[in-house]
Amino acid sequence: MLRRVLGGSLRGAGTAPRAPPARAAADQTQTPPDLARERCKAVTSFYHQPAIDAAAEKPSVRLTPTTMLYSGRSQDGSHILKSARYLQQELPVRIAHRIQGFRQLPFIIGCNPTILHVHELYIRAFQKLSDFPPIQGRSDESQYCALLRQLLEDHKDVVTLLAEGLRECRRHIQ
Repeated sequence: MLRRVLGGSLRGAGTAPRAPPARAAADQTQTPPDLARERCKAVTSFYHQPAIDAAAEKPSVRLTPTTMLYSGRSQDGSHILKSARYLQQELPVRIAHRIQGFRQLPFIIGCNPTILHVHELYIRAFQKLSDFPPIQGRSDESQYCALLRQLLEDHKDVVTLLAEGLRECRRHIQ
């Protein structure tokens, strides 16, 4: 790249610039449009997230132990649907708050690959939960539960990963 910018003047006046063998092969093949689109989508997902911004502005609705005690069970099982609907509204808001926390980290920590991986996990979780259709009946509730189980499995090592990422960043921060 530097040779291209300087016009081949790195070696001498009479030599033509030559690309390294690996680079020459890469220059001949073009990037597939799907790969370029995926890269663009990845960058866009970090910098342009109006749905996450809107959800992060909403306050989180907390349940107290007393509220949970008096929410009781119903004979027809409607309490399960009510709980699922509450989670469907509340989880994206709470995850958006976590993503906003990642955005506010110092740059050196936010660029750490381990921390970045956890950040991406939260973004994917937000997108999956936000894209889920409204829960109407028992079948929707069971599909939502399956999604939550999958997300819990994906996020089981998040605390360990965060600790590892912060430990890696410790030498860069005073």
